Amino acid sequence: MRYTEKELKVPQLNGILPAGVQKRPNAKIGKKFVDDRESMNAILSLVMAEKEGNIESKMMRARQMEEVREARRIEAEKRAASKKQGLEERKTELKKGNKRRKSDGDAAPVTEKAGADADAGAGARKPKKKRVSFG
Repeated sequence: MRYTEKELKVPQLNGILPAGVQKRPNAKIGKKFVDDRESMNAILSLVMAEKEGNIESKMMRARQMEEVREARRIEAEKRAASKKQGLEERKTELKKGNKRRKSDGDAAPVTEKAGADADAGAGARKPKKKRVSFG
């Protein structure tokens, strides 16, 4: 059994073109026109609300990414500052150490001790060769 469009209560959208609307020869087939302004405005408001939601979500994501970037930048600055501070502390320690050696006058014995320590350290580092016999 076949039903007609009137029996199924299907609205006719492609029936009459509104006054002043001319179809171009290369226009899309199946273009839908709305006769009353209220239904058109309702459809447009739904579409615009959806688009606004998409735009808002994009803006929220952009804000979140900006906050993350800002936090990373601040963290990197803190790390750089702590590194710089550590280097400055090390420099001052080295400078103080050099002044003490010069003022003590015991620079020669210190170098001898350091040389002896270096020899002992080198001897301790050498591994002994292992010998294996197959006999």
